[in-house]
Amino acid sequence: MRLIKRAAWLALLLACLVVAQSTGRLDRYALVLEDPRPSPAPLTAKPGGQLAIEAAASAVAARQAQLKAQLAQQGIHIIGSSRILVNAVYVRATAEQARQLARLPGVRGVVRLRAWRRHMSRALDIVRAPAAWLTLGGSQNAGAGVKIAILDTGIDQTHPAFHDPTLTPPAGYPKCLPRDCAYTNRKVIVARSYVDLLVLPDQPEWSRPDDLSPRDHVGHGTATAMIAAGVPVETPLGRLSGIAPKAYLGNYKIFGSPGVNDLTFDDVIIQALEDALLDGMDIAVLAAGQPADWGPADQGPDCNLPTGQACDLRAAAVEEATRLGLTVIVSAGNDGDVGLEFPALSTVHSPGTAPSAITVGALTNAHELYVQVRVNEPDAPSNIRVLRAMFGDGPKPPQPIQGPLVDLAQWGPLSTACSALEAGSLAGAIALVDRGECSFATKINNAQRAGAIAVIVAQYPGLSPFPMLGTLQTGIPAVMIGGDDARALRNYLHGRPRPAVVLDPNLIEFPGTAGYVAYFSSRGPATGEGGIKPEVVAIGTDLYVATQDYDPNGELWSPQRYTAAQGTSFAAPMVAGAVALLKQRYRELRPSQYKSLIVNTANPDVRDWDSAGSTISASVVAQGGGRLDVQAALSANVTVEPATLSFGYLEPNRPLPTRTLTFTNLSSQALTLTLSVEPSDPRVRLARTSLQLPPGGSEQVGVELTSLPPAGLYQGVVRVAGGSVPLRIPYLYLRGDGVPFNLIPLSGHDFLTTVNERVPGNLLVKVVDRYGVPVSDLPVQFEPADRIEWATRTTDRLGIAEASAFAGPNPGELEFVFRVPSVADLSLSLRGRARLRPVINQGGVVNAASSQLGPGIAPGSYISIYGSNLSEATRAFSTPYLPWSLAGVSVSFDVPGRGLSFPGRLSYVSPTQINVQVPWELQGFSTVLVKVSLDPLTSSALYQVPVATYAPAFFEIQDLGGSGRLMAAAVYQQPGTENVGIVSSSNPAHPGWYVQLYLNGLGPVNDPPPSGEPAPLDRRVWTQERPVVRVAGREVPVLFHGLAPGFVGLYQVNIQLPDDLPSGWQTLDLSIGGVSAKQTFLYVER
Repeated sequence: MRLIKRAAWLALLLACLVVAQSTGRLDRYALVLEDPRPSPAPLTAKPGGQLAIEAAASAVAARQAQLKAQLAQQGIHIIGSSRILVNAVYVRATAEQARQLARLPGVRGVVRLRAWRRHMSRALDIVRAPAAWLTLGGSQNAGAGVKIAILDTGIDQTHPAFHDPTLTPPAGYPKCLPRDCAYTNRKVIVARSYVDLLVLPDQPEWSRPDDLSPRDHVGHGTATAMIAAGVPVETPLGRLSGIAPKAYLGNYKIFGSPGVNDLTFDDVIIQALEDALLDGMDIAVLAAGQPADWGPADQGPDCNLPTGQACDLRAAAVEEATRLGLTVIVSAGNDGDVGLEFPALSTVHSPGTAPSAITVGALTNAHELYVQVRVNEPDAPSNIRVLRAMFGDGPKPPQPIQGPLVDLAQWGPLSTACSALEAGSLAGAIALVDRGECSFATKINNAQRAGAIAVIVAQYPGLSPFPMLGTLQTGIPAVMIGGDDARALRNYLHGRPRPAVVLDPNLIEFPGTAGYVAYFSSRGPATGEGGIKPEVVAIGTDLYVATQDYDPNGELWSPQRYTAAQGTSFAAPMVAGAVALLKQRYRELRPSQYKSLIVNTANPDVRDWDSAGSTISASVVAQGGGRLDVQAALSANVTVEPATLSFGYLEPNRPLPTRTLTFTNLSSQALTLTLSVEPSDPRVRLARTSLQLPPGGSEQVGVELTSLPPAGLYQGVVRVAGGSVPLRIPYLYLRGDGVPFNLIPLSGHDFLTTVNERVPGNLLVKVVDRYGVPVSDLPVQFEPADRIEWATRTTDRLGIAEASAFAGPNPGELEFVFRVPSVADLSLSLRGRARLRPVINQGGVVNAASSQLGPGIAPGSYISIYGSNLSEATRAFSTPYLPWSLAGVSVSFDVPGRGLSFPGRLSYVSPTQINVQVPWELQGFSTVLVKVSLDPLTSSALYQVPVATYAPAFFEIQDLGGSGRLMAAAVYQQPGTENVGIVSSSNPAHPGWYVQLYLNGLGPVNDPPPSGEPAPLDRRVWTQERPVVRVAGREVPVLFHGLAPGFVGLYQVNIQLPDDLPSGWQTLDLSIGGVSAKQTFLYVER
């Protein structure tokens, strides 16, 4: 007997298990009609030509209307039509649908539409990368021989952007553990994962077992690598390339899977930096960080540590790595808009505060990329037919989804969806909700519980959409639209109940305005001494990037393998690619010299917005030296160390600072340099304004401040002429006025905690004046007092105050308030939410097929976990494999006393039930500790269950014939025919026919696939023991006993029914390894 067709047992499993359905990819097609298109003469040929065209087009339109009506009845999405040049209706459909549409009456043919490709290199042009490539022999040589380490979420080395058959890894590469070398290729020459440092296998209460491989589950690392050094590729939006396409890449994975190990820690980062240095990497990109609560020079007594111990280990590690020759590029952070006042000064993250790092801020791109909300109604006005939208970090649909739109603004106080909605009130609908009053996750989960299939969040009036964070713990897609678009949409909705709308994940492009500091880009001065950070800015908005298509939980996941990205994280690798080009040209420079070539040649023509929304020239604390100019950097022949003149915070009782600049001639010719201060500043004095540099020689110039200024922020540049490229050395000095102006949350905003637990990371708030200077020794308060365990009474010398806060006993939205009593109305709300701890019911871990524990849980099989608060949302898996988490939920299996922790692979989560595969690795153990985790800090109590080699159980379904009784989930096949079907009382099996049974817990197999992975399709995987099957008490032949091909953890047993079985309900029994399954039934008819 052959294995039955996949489609048949897929249909069966949909009845008894939670399984994702797959659909074909939607493409664009033209349905060309048989009616000939009009062929009028040119409009200028004769009078009335326009009328003739319109008349002919009207005749065609009538025929097209008939076809469009047919398409609408079939649910085919129509995207347009043409009536003059081509007589065609354009649709989006799967390949199978297109084949069917070709048979419609009147359709002459179906043509798949080709993209009109253009160069998708706006960001590259803005930073002048293509011009720089010419200096190095073209893009085919740009970055050759240079090695860039990506410390991130991993790199998808299978992506076309990292395939270069012309590259040969250098001697000694690849560098990887044997298990990880599969994640390398000719371009990705290092693959290391540090996720094992996040798992904590010897601490069952805290363990977070995960995928330990270098595979990218998020997409962030793949995107970063693409920007730095991706090879030229053709994409759905045109041609795409990294800055240094011939550079090598090193994959240093420091983050785990989404929903399991979203965070990383200082020790992990330091280990990865060390390995990058030892592996011979030239450049390291660290596109991550945390708000700086210490300065990079703070040590010992500053933070209650021994003398000489750095307070900020991240920054210290970056400083040392740079000293040892590794050029480290760090993103500035995305907190430029988090304060009470905009822009929020002194918000650069650590380790971007490290003086030796090249810290990068973000600029706007020349275009904007959005997903789409479309209104699919004939009377919809043009201004709402396509609305710009952005997904958050939660679920994204692989293809457009459509549903009726329900506007909760018409429900009065429920418009924000911050409270429970009536069950079923949004069944099958897309909900339009207002932003505000509660977290995005709360809105989305309330809508899903009411039956919604997706959510549209309306931004505040006048504001644009942004990617919503904190939505990983949700179960349905959600997008945000702009406030003005929401108003226009609601105007249309008046009097129109539930119009059809579509959420389309395919990106569309709109013109943008390049050269502005991105609103979110963190600004200086740097925490600590007030240094210039960021030192340079590069494109960090609307970047079209490569990403992973493996894990739909990933924030940047896309089935197309390309997506849009925002953030200083993606500006940093652009600079890394530029440094790679410099390294290619100048092999032996110090990291500080590469930094100079980047910073001192940057273009200062950068704009910004002030607090009133007016355009201004960007300040030094926003842009550093200016916009990255790769061509200018490659053309320069002089370096300056340091690249910036940071005089820092000035105080009356401290000596005025002096600085020394070292100029080096990289050329083979003598140079005469002239220096000037611009704009003229009498307090900034140069020891000399002219110097001679011999070939390869260096000279120093002192710079001093001559007097203490009034309170203010003072900035400018020292202009250097005489080299091949004019250089600009930005300078900055500040004096505070001591007046509190802005409150900046460093920790405790948008927090997520558990009832009666502390707020993770405490509440930290920084107070600065209008110049970004910290206000120290300022009396402050945290409220409410009854939920504050302890708090500092005044700000420290960095302007920071801290409190330890507890959530109350009730789940839901929480608010703490930070207040400056001496200034009326100067306060900051720190909002978050608390949720209940997950609880596994007593007796709540059972065999997923029998709903009983029986002898224990069997490795490789499914269990169901029943309890309360197990998940905030309902979600099922949608991949060929089982994921490590769903809706932010993970399950761990820890072996007591053995230091072993294994991840459960999930098929379904809901607030009261989880279905999970027991890891194959538990074979041979007798007991295991199970727990459910909602985030890195929230878990259930440990639940101990026995492990059994065998725990057989039939999967059962309710009789499809209408009897209402439970019966075996089974598929019959008539011998010698293609006649197959699901067995029921109305569709019975017959004596002599083959029957496939689906079971759980049949024990070890001869070739087990990895946990969570499907059984292979090209070979059979057999159970080690042969089961005994009895029908009506009679043993029957067992033709196959093993794993169902293409499925995860599902056992299949093929039997042949005896020829003389009577009609009716027959008992069905199975035993294996001395353990019997609970009896079930099979319906047979002679």
